[in-house]
Amino acid sequence: MKASRSESAQSKERKKRNQENFPVHSFRTLLEDLGTICLNTVECTIREGSYRFSKITRPTQLQQKALDLLGVSLICTQ
Repeated sequence: MKASRSESAQSKERKKRNQENFPVHSFRTLLEDLGTICLNTVECTIREGSYRFSKITRPTQLQQKALDLLGVSLICTQ
């Protein structure tokens, strides 16, 4: 006898969203989504000084949830 799918699984398949209303991802598509987080280097000249700093793009709610579950922080110090 084949096991029946839960209502939760059927809902995810139908809506393509989970219970938290995030898009349903496979492991591959989640990694692709996380891969859009970037470290940007900004360089500017003001008067006689040249300044450079790095800034990480702000993760989406989904990306932040994944990072939280992994225990990963994007906060860096220079």
